[in-house]
Amino acid sequence: QVILRARNLKAAANFIPASSFRSRKAYFTNE
Repeated sequence: QVILRARNLKAAANFIPASSFRSRKAYFTNE
């Protein structure tokens, strides 16, 4: 189950960065 969760996290990391990456970038540029 841990391996499955890690694999899902990797897939999610590749799947969502469009929106979360934008907010993360804005967060880092504000720092």
